[in-house]
Amino acid sequence: MTYAESQTQEKRRTQKTGELQSDTNSTEQSQALGHEIRGVNIGAGRANWTGRIAGWGGSLSDRKRILGGIARQVSYLRSQHLAYVKSHQERLEARLQESRDHEVNVLNAIAGLEEQIALLLEECDPEQDSTKQ
Repeated sequence: MTYAESQTQEKRRTQKTGELQSDTNSTEQSQALGHEIRGVNIGAGRANWTGRIAGWGGSLSDRKRILGGIARQVSYLRSQHLAYVKSHQERLEARLQESRDHEVNVLNAIAGLEEQIALLLEECDPEQDSTKQ
C-alpha cells in the first residue's frame, strides 16, 4: 500500500468515525512514508501532517501520540539519510583514492617515456656525430 493510499484510507475512516489515527495505523504510515521517502515524495507526508495538526482536536494523549509518530518518522528519515550519505561518501572516497593512484602511475609512466625519448634524441643528435669524427 502506498503512502497516498494509506492516507486516503485514513481520511475516509476519520471522516466516518471522527477519530484520530490509531497506533497501528501510525506504524503502517511510518512504513509507507519510509517507502515514499525512498521514492523522493517527501512533500506529501509533510503536507498531510501539517493539515492534521492544524485541525488538532482530540485529547492531549492523542496529540502526544501524533507528535510521537512524527518524531519516529523524523528519526527514521534521519537514520536512513545518514546511512545513505555515509555509504555514498565512502564510495566517493574510494573512487578519489583510485583516481590519485592512477594519476601517480600515469605520471610515472609518462616520466619514464620522456626519459627514454631524451636518451634517444641524444643518440640522434647530429652535433655529437660530427664531434665524434
